Amino acid sequence: MGRIGSILMSLVLLMVSCSPVAIDDFTAPMGEVMISLKGDHQTTATKATTDLPDVGDFIVEVTETASERLFFRKKYSDAIDKPISLNQGEHRLFAYYGELDGIGFNSCYYVADQLFQVIPNSLETVEAVAKLANVKVAVAFGPTLSMDYSEYYAEVVAKRGKMTFTRKEKRCGYAPAGELSLVLYVYVHDKWMCYRSEPVACEGNDFVTFTVDTERFGEMADIQVVVDNGIDEVVKDCKVPAEAAVQDAPSMTVAGFTDFRLATVEANPSKHKDVKADIVAMAGISSCVLEISSSFLASKGVPSQVDLAAADPSQIKILESAGLKFMRDMAGKRLSYVDFSGLVDYISHNAAYSPEHEQSCVDVKLTVTDEVGKVGSSQTYTIAMEKSQAEFVFNDYDVWATKIAGATLNVTKGDPSRYVLKCVAASDILYGNVMTFAPQSVSGNKVKFGPVTGLNPGTGYRIWAVYNGNSNNRTPDQSFTTENAQQVGNSGFESFKVNSFSGTHKINWVELWSSGDSDPWWAVNSSVTLDKSNTAAYATYKSFPTVNLTSKAHYGSYAISVASIAVGDASSEVNWFNSWGDAQVGEVFIGKADNSGEHKGGHIEDGHAFSSRPSSMSYWYKLDSYESDPYYVEVQVLDDSGEVIGSGKSTDVKTSVSNWTQATLPINYEITTKKASEIYILFKSSATGKTGSRKYSLSRYDYGEGSVNVHAGNILWLDDIKLNY
Repeated sequence: MGRIGSILMSLVLLMVSCSPVAIDDFTAPMGEVMISLKGDHQTTATKATTDLPDVGDFIVEVTETASERLFFRKKYSDAIDKPISLNQGEHRLFAYYGELDGIGFNSCYYVADQLFQVIPNSLETVEAVAKLANVKVAVAFGPTLSMDYSEYYAEVVAKRGKMTFTRKEKRCGYAPAGELSLVLYVYVHDKWMCYRSEPVACEGNDFVTFTVDTERFGEMADIQVVVDNGIDEVVKDCKVPAEAAVQDAPSMTVAGFTDFRLATVEANPSKHKDVKADIVAMAGISSCVLEISSSFLASKGVPSQVDLAAADPSQIKILESAGLKFMRDMAGKRLSYVDFSGLVDYISHNAAYSPEHEQSCVDVKLTVTDEVGKVGSSQTYTIAMEKSQAEFVFNDYDVWATKIAGATLNVTKGDPSRYVLKCVAASDILYGNVMTFAPQSVSGNKVKFGPVTGLNPGTGYRIWAVYNGNSNNRTPDQSFTTENAQQVGNSGFESFKVNSFSGTHKINWVELWSSGDSDPWWAVNSSVTLDKSNTAAYATYKSFPTVNLTSKAHYGSYAISVASIAVGDASSEVNWFNSWGDAQVGEVFIGKADNSGEHKGGHIEDGHAFSSRPSSMSYWYKLDSYESDPYYVEVQVLDDSGEVIGSGKSTDVKTSVSNWTQATLPINYEITTKKASEIYILFKSSATGKTGSRKYSLSRYDYGEGSVNVHAGNILWLDDIKLNY
């Protein structure tokens, strides 16, 4: 077998020079020598390639051959350029580095050994080559071995010691010449197994590589030893003796189950990994019977029992379509596997959750028989399908009169994107009037729904989430009741009380609640323009309320007018004398007013208890605008601390409207995380405060719908206030 490549050997060149010098008369002829030790990497090709040690670290010895007398011994660095006087005749130059019996990664041993003659009065050059005198050793672990096993190492054993090569070791080591053997340790089936090679005879300057690998799927191959002897490459096969392996019955290590059980969920969003059985049969696999108990898999054509070591193509196709993976050619092999990871995924994405699947969807068991008849069986392992798990989170402030503003589903098991929300009125749950809502967004394990619309005010509902369209896989019901569609009291102004203000001229005015009302809503500022005038002439120019009742209603019997009124004690039909008169904007509002006397009418209290959150307010109105002056309307919804959570305001209408017209004022909620506790509504005849002094013939109920002349600005008529949800 020829060489496969030339390798340059590191060498050391030692030169001994005998110089002609004047020598004193000795009884025996003598000469004087100088030792010169040099390195030369290119002159001679040798077997082992390694790093050459520093020549200065070599120990140099010179002895006389006949007497074996040692004449000289020093480190070469201490002998440079120093003459040595020697007797005539044969001598031996011996230089070395390292230890003869050393073994390890830093235990290289170099030797130069050369005989030479000392001739008096002559110049002689002696050359000696230092060669590696022990064995350079490497261990190469093959790629298949590293794929099949995670824990292994090797020991190179010599007569007087050993050295260890871990699985990641890349360095070469050195061992004494002689017989070397390799011991491979592999961790298999919870125990260390030992594989020992036959001894290999090695000489100094050999480079020995022990190459160890496994065949596909983990069967141990022979250990191969390559020895470079400098001339030919010699390959020696070292058989692993059968008695080195543990001869147990077939065994299985099953991963991915806890207490022989694995639970998945329907439509699991992530793939399962490392759910498998690793099989060890040191005498070789004869059969590997897989038993499957599953009505679901049976419906898909999966057999209840199959020998994986002898499965036919049709069986393999069915098993692999169900996600099962296994070594097709495991027969005769010592190591094999069955991977259930894909089977679990197949069940997750093709089977539907049901209560019986929570106990077991699939049961599997393996029975392996080896080629000497030994049998090993696994436990029965269960693949179950658990119910997905999620919980609704919504607060009381999320529940409005006709909607849930938002609900969050916290998913702890399952694919969040596969949930839908279901909602039904508690009274309809038996009739199937169920509303379905898709997610608004999915982020991580949180599913946001909203708004859930189409609900009725003051109604009890049930809400739940259904997973993957499977009615068996749903969250528990949660109950809630929507807010009432609460309305303001006396919204059509049908309830009122007539009061008399007595001055020189008696005049009637109304409050918008009756004597029997225990909880009045509306207040008016009519007293602000009531005056105890000194004369009875032109009485309505001198004292007149800002808010009046009229029977010309939009609906029902009554409506109200809210007017900007100008009064004064000296006012007449012709003029309003503002120098000693009073002009005020009319107001009607929810709350309480000070009507204790003339020119009062201020607000004592604003608002009324209220527990709903309307989306808008509608009302019917007419307007007689004075100089394009707009009227004013405002709504506020407040929480229990008095903070405004929703509001609306309008000053848009400034042109006269002669017919009853409905207006709608939106209520915008800047704070949605608080419930309502109070509502406040205010109408003003003028948004700008302009009062006016035009002569106006005002019809009011108190006078039998006769015409009452006043000085007025804007006149606003109101009826039928409604809150919308």
